[in-house]
Amino acid sequence: RLKSNGVLDEEWGGVVVGINGGVFDVGTLSDGKVIIGGEFTEISGYSRNSYARLHFNGELDRNFDPGDGANGPIFAVALQPDGNILFGGQFTQVGEYEQNNITRVFGGEQFALGRVEFRTPRIEYDEGVATYELKVIRSGKVQEPVTVQYKTVDGTAKEGEDYTAATGDITFEKGGREATISISLLDDELAEGSESFTIELTSEAVGIDLGGRTSMEVVVIDNESSASLDQLAYEVRESDGEVVLAVNRFGGLGEESTVNYAVIAITATADEDYNAAATGVLTFAPGAASASLIIGIVDDLIEEPTEQLAVTLSDPSEGLTLVGELTATVTVLDNDQPVPGLTTFEKGMIPPDSGWSSSGSKPWYAQTDQVYEGSYALRSGKITDSQESILVLERETGAGTGSFHVKISSEQDWDYLEFAVNGRVLAKWSGRVNWRKFEFPLQAGNNRLEWRYRKDPSTFAG
Repeated sequence: RLKSNGVLDEEWGGVVVGINGGVFDVGTLSDGKVIIGGEFTEISGYSRNSYARLHFNGELDRNFDPGDGANGPIFAVALQPDGNILFGGQFTQVGEYEQNNITRVFGGEQFALGRVEFRTPRIEYDEGVATYELKVIRSGKVQEPVTVQYKTVDGTAKEGEDYTAATGDITFEKGGREATISISLLDDELAEGSESFTIELTSEAVGIDLGGRTSMEVVVIDNESSASLDQLAYEVRESDGEVVLAVNRFGGLGEESTVNYAVIAITATADEDYNAAATGVLTFAPGAASASLIIGIVDDLIEEPTEQLAVTLSDPSEGLTLVGELTATVTVLDNDQPVPGLTTFEKGMIPPDSGWSSSGSKPWYAQTDQVYEGSYALRSGKITDSQESILVLERETGAGTGSFHVKISSEQDWDYLEFAVNGRVLAKWSGRVNWRKFEFPLQAGNNRLEWRYRKDPSTFAG
């Protein structure tokens, strides 16, 4: 530090500070104390990793104890109006917390007793083990002793049935950074799946920071083998192609076990809306915690309302118990919504006022015997010798490519199906032609598409 006249202030810092590494940035608090950041691990014989607070005379302020500090260098220090401090640097952890390259710490005395919290917010324990110990940690300023309180709170696990209720005090002695809470689980003989309760930390002590993990979820893993549906309602679109229903198993995973299922149509129809065996068996392999049932969903071209089916579980193998609701509902959302300007024949007719029309000796009609996709296709009228059946579509379109699928069965080289656009014949088919796709160019504006089936004067075939 320099004096106001630029002369070195020999009474401040220097050798007294004893920093074993570089200092890259400093900041001055309103009370005259100094925050430093850099790449060091020790100041005046005390462990300080990358940041510290100094008194106004440059000596280490031991009341500001960052614990493990940062695990990498700090290059920038910024002081906020509330006295808290922002650090920027090249680090991934500060104290007990994952912090990537930027963090904020308390710079004043509002948390003179440090922070107390659980080491983890969630933990799983086996029902069959009677007692467990949970870790509670203290970070920041640990120069003074502090006491906090804890209590258990019911969740799906209930005190007296699944665990023993507990309340009490946790005391950290001077310099202490870790304490334990003992909890007792009750091993019943009920197959009930995993359950949980919480433990909460509280304190009325002034100067303690309880802003971290002050609540821990304790999950009790059932040691009686049970199985349940992962969820009770599924929603799937036709275009998804399938839906996967999961069944979860708890406790006793070492052996193979099975459960029967039934797929029940509600408003959906088997083989038309979904593909699945009406009944079957789900098998849990040794060690497996779940098994899945895959139901195929049929993506048809029929406009239809939302439909449903259900899956029900029953008859578990010996040693396995089914718990919870045993039926899941699958809702299938139709994706065949009307498209402006698009005409389908799925109502079994040529829609009126659609731009489609038919004329000739016998009109074209919608039928279900010969279909490429969907439920209906248009077929030429059943004409005889020297007759014709004409199908016309007149429609305003943009420029692009049109297409249709065609199938022919006629007298080879005598009876023909012709396709024309705006009076120009683009294709002719005769004989036996299985379903094939035909594409054609369209100009922008009004277009007239015509399919004309003609039979020759003599009788032979087709």
